[in-house]
Amino acid sequence: MDLVLSCAQESVEELQKAGYPTVQLHHGFDPRINGRLTDRPKKMDLSFIGQLMREEGFHRYRVQLLETIASKIDIEIFSPSADFDWKDDGMAILKAGCYEVARMMKSVGLPASTIKALPILGKAAQWPSRPALPANRKLKPFMKPPVFGLDMFQVLRDSKSTLNIHADSSPVFASNMRLFEATGVGTCLITDWKRNLHHLFEPDKEIVVYKSAEELVDKAKWLLDHHRECEEIASAGKKRTMKDHTYAQRAEQLNVLIMDKLRK
Repeated sequence: MDLVLSCAQESVEELQKAGYPTVQLHHGFDPRINGRLTDRPKKMDLSFIGQLMREEGFHRYRVQLLETIASKIDIEIFSPSADFDWKDDGMAILKAGCYEVARMMKSVGLPASTIKALPILGKAAQWPSRPALPANRKLKPFMKPPVFGLDMFQVLRDSKSTLNIHADSSPVFASNMRLFEATGVGTCLITDWKRNLHHLFEPDKEIVVYKSAEELVDKAKWLLDHHRECEEIASAGKKRTMKDHTYAQRAEQLNVLIMDKLRK
């Protein structure tokens, strides 16, 4: 490979250590989206849109945070997890049981070749961690069906504030798409603090930043009680995204990276 791109600096550093020519390039926003959304009064106080996969390396912190705050503030969660039912729970429990049996076989000294030959347990022995239940029952009352594409952007547009929680794979650096999607449509973004966030937006001026569940709840309630300030932050965030974070600008950055690679 001549060039590998990643939005996440954590992944960039890991791939570089492995010898791959990797550079960081952020996501962006397409301003044309706003022309395809309905401009109407915001009807949701606080929304969250995203996956809730509880496997290691995905969204364990996200789920934990949502569990902590859901009963303290009015939040609407749009996630594929809303569609999971008892059958999905049953399958996850069955997989977890197979995983534990495979682990037990390893611990008693059964040869790896013997375990691998078993129809189901052989696969379970290769899983890196114990499968988790696909949906958290504590969050079910707050969940709505998932939204994608323009429907997702409309939910963001209809929200006074929207919550962003990075995946477990990005513990240090801000990098996901929601940073630019939410601000791009003119919604007040509440996002988790990251080391590089101030390079993208001005904290508590263009976006709202939290470092704990308690701070998140306090700031979310403050925004609801201060409508004008909430709108001012949303407007400033949108202005910053249109200035620095559109896909037109990302295309120029990508072109520089490619031309630099070709020259070398």
